[in-house]
Amino acid sequence: KCNIGCKFCYQGSAPGGRHAKYEDIEEVLVEMAKAEIFEIAIGGGEPTLHPQFFKILNKIKELGMVPNFSTKNYDFFTPQHIERFKGVVGGIGISVSTMDDLKRYMEIMATTQEDHKMNNDWGTTKIILHYILDQHLMSNFVELLERLSKADNFHHHLLLLGKKDGGRSTGRHKDSTGWTLFVDKFFKHDELDGLDISVDTLIANRYGDDLRSIDKRQYYTEEGRFSVYVDAVGKKFGKASYGVELIPYVKVKDVLKAFKKWEPIKLT
Repeated sequence: KCNIGCKFCYQGSAPGGRHAKYEDIEEVLVEMAKAEIFEIAIGGGEPTLHPQFFKILNKIKELGMVPNFSTKNYDFFTPQHIERFKGVVGGIGISVSTMDDLKRYMEIMATTQEDHKMNNDWGTTKIILHYILDQHLMSNFVELLERLSKADNFHHHLLLLGKKDGGRSTGRHKDSTGWTLFVDKFFKHDELDGLDISVDTLIANRYGDDLRSIDKRQYYTEEGRFSVYVDAVGKKFGKASYGVELIPYVKVKDVLKAFKKWEPIKLT
């Protein structure tokens, strides 16, 4: 379920969609903890709209795992909510597409920065900017980098995602070859303390030439090697949230058994 309606949503999430039942989520979490999974990434839909969202975060923490989540609900970041998730969550991915979105991201960074100064209980919680690299024109990415380079009062964590097929997304992506040249242009190598860049497997697969100077031990190109995707709404699972046929499950133990046996796959 999601109230935002991004036209490129590969999950096809919508206001009329369903949230997963808390009981189904808890079953997944308990079995994952038994299997010694160390972190959970919550996606959507829009997870912050779930009526038991904070209960889910706290349950993950209680079970000895690290909760992470991604969101485009900019209004979620109120002082009251910040107080409830700081120090509990590992990473918070904020989705950004337009420069107006980036402005909202900057406002959130300013709010959290102020809280950082006043309190010392953030722990390892950090905010990560999520950007679909090949959904947008390269000029959009260049403007984003330019604005980030000028906002050097924050340390920015940027995760570049590849456009995925499914839902409302056709999967057709814009060729973003050469994106690293613009990173070099706006961030000198001796000044990169203000920016961390990560990529998902799609970006790693589509833009190998841009990553040729990076030690291949720092990233991987296969889905399902270190993670499993669980759709707690439809009770299905797979090696990835896109590009594969999801498998129905009755018991979460079935998911873990399959994960131990399957071969990772490379998706482009």
